[in-house]
Amino acid sequence: MGFSPPLFALYHRRTNKVLTIKRVCNTPQGIFGVLLGNDSLPICVTLENTWRDNAINISCIPFGRYICYKHLSHKFKIETYKVNQVPNRTHIIFHPGNTARDTLGCILLGTSFTEFNTAFEDSPVAERITTALIPGISESVLAHKRFMESTDGLESFILEIRE
Repeated sequence: MGFSPPLFALYHRRTNKVLTIKRVCNTPQGIFGVLLGNDSLPICVTLENTWRDNAINISCIPFGRYICYKHLSHKFKIETYKVNQVPNRTHIIFHPGNTARDTLGCILLGTSFTEFNTAFEDSPVAERITTALIPGISESVLAHKRFMESTDGLESFILEIRE
């Protein structure tokens, strides 16, 4: 998975920055992880969709190493990084968001793991509203800012995703 070893070797000579997502908890509501810097210190927490055979917009990306390039997201109106060379996938970016519903196959960033109250109708009768806790991540805009600061203006870096 990821990109071919010769390309990785050529690319790796141009940058020594490797960030790692260590996936720590796989739940039906998403995969929670920690983004680690070159020094193995945590930068922020992550949230991705669960594994669904690498399906576009609904699956996390496979374990492996990928090249990430700086990218201007018009949708989110932010500068971020795009994960490249994911088999059969495109447009995977790091961006703010709080629950797996926000990911669309991308990588969400937060400062901590949390739960959100959500209300839903459990019957056609409107007065029967039920609340539930949904796992997620908090302060995603702040976490994205920290992430961008940690890349220190790099045009690209290597992303390793592992258990």
